[in-house]
Amino acid sequence: MGREPLSERKRMITNLRKIMDSSIVKRYHTCHTIKEQTTGAHQWGCGIICLALKPNCSKDVLVYALLHDVAEKVTGDIPAMVKRLYLTDCQFREQIGSLEKNFQPLPELSPLEMLIVRIADILELLWFCAKEIEMGNKNDDIVSCWKNGKDILKERITNIRALNTQGNEIGIHAETLFANLAQGAHLW
Repeated sequence: MGREPLSERKRMITNLRKIMDSSIVKRYHTCHTIKEQTTGAHQWGCGIICLALKPNCSKDVLVYALLHDVAEKVTGDIPAMVKRLYLTDCQFREQIGSLEKNFQPLPELSPLEMLIVRIADILELLWFCAKEIEMGNKNDDIVSCWKNGKDILKERITNIRALNTQGNEIGIHAETLFANLAQGAHLW
């Protein structure tokens, strides 16, 4: 097999730089936190949680989990409250979606796979909040993030369990992970 054309290698290197540079974006920049978290740490956590929820998940699920916030290199971390308030606005959602696709295309996922990633995403948020609370962070924003995250997780688990037997099993794993997390953080 011959060598790749120079332009293709340059494109791959540019893309790799863009992805690697995106990992330094600070999350929770609107909250007082004891420890800082970056998008790189968050996305890695999402990938690990995807594996905990479904050990034989597809490569596409892992790629999506590891790259789902890459566009935040351009936008910065968009606080969860802003997403909840404005992602129902079709124009805002389309603009963010367009930016994400142009910055880093993500694989197409089935409804089950997308819910695995979305559950992992909220479980990772809850994990971060629990660790902050364990370390003594009583900031209203972190406590509120924990409480809202629990509600979002419950909704996503209901949605995945409604899909099929496999979704029900993943929902049970998610509930178990959350129960252990909450109990360990004395937040149950």
